[in-house]
Amino acid sequence: NGLNIEKPLIEAFPRNVILSAVSFCGCHQMSPGEIVQDDYDKISVGAFRNPSINPSLEDEEAKKFCAIYAAGKKCVADFEPDVGFARWRKLIYNACLNSICAVTDLDTGRMRLADGAIENMIRPAMEEIRAAAKACGHDLPADVVDFMIEVDPLNYYAIPSKQMDIRMVGLPRCKPAVFDRVVN
Repeated sequence: NGLNIEKPLIEAFPRNVILSAVSFCGCHQMSPGEIVQDDYDKISVGAFRNPSINPSLEDEEAKKFCAIYAAGKKCVADFEPDVGFARWRKLIYNACLNSICAVTDLDTGRMRLADGAIENMIRPAMEEIRAAAKACGHDLPADVVDFMIEVDPLNYYAIPSKQMDIRMVGLPRCKPAVFDRVVN
């Protein structure tokens, strides 16, 4: 996760295709060594654009990876030609709803039910991420905010990953990942 993470990789491996996968996997850690996957596994895969490699070759490698990843028929792997767009789209959820749920210790359902939480915290934060994405060349549609707010069914009471991390290991150990490095 993060922005501009491809730059040191492209610099270190200038002749290699660098892929990015945006993952949505409904799972959580029950205890050390016990992981429960209680929802789907879906990834969107695309290439970080390397100026020294033909984009059609990069796209072909991403498509090959999708075919390999989905071969077992247990997950969905889609080729994403604009992986930057997909990364910013997911960041709307992770930087906002995921982080604010972690700080408030409200799951996604209770956050949506809390008086004023969506309109006063979540939506403005998501709109800031949309504005940042646009400034970086990824114009996310306005409806992406509502989609991300409502992505989890209201009565599902999903506990986002950062909130679960804080519950499992405590705020002091999670602080850098949750607060210090929302955007790399």
